[in-house]
Amino acid sequence: MAWGTVLKEAIKNLIKKPVTINYPIEKVEAPEGYRGVLHFDVNKCLGCGNCARVCPTNTITMVPCEKTKLKRAPRFELSKCVFCGSCIDVCPTKAISFTRNYHTAVIRKEEFVINPNSN
Repeated sequence: MAWGTVLKEAIKNLIKKPVTINYPIEKVEAPEGYRGVLHFDVNKCLGCGNCARVCPTNTITMVPCEKTKLKRAPRFELSKCVFCGSCIDVCPTKAISFTRNYHTAVIRKEEFVINPNSN
């Protein structure tokens, strides 16, 4: 096949279907298994601190919290998070999980914190 024919076919296919979407007007669903923003359920948390011990970026610090058995809970500074999933893997009660939310743009990094005392 000649290059001219290949080029014509490529252009014809581009005209049929747009290459991009009209984001944010058209919402895009992240695929199953996507490692998005963390979700933390303080009601499931024991306060063991395993998540803070394994976090490679020190995203998680343990803070006082009356809602857990050991009276402390993780605080997540998601601006530091690399979404590795180590905290999720070691949580004995599955209090931490990934969401499919990929919207991580904030004006101030203080807005991107999960605080157990505010849940």
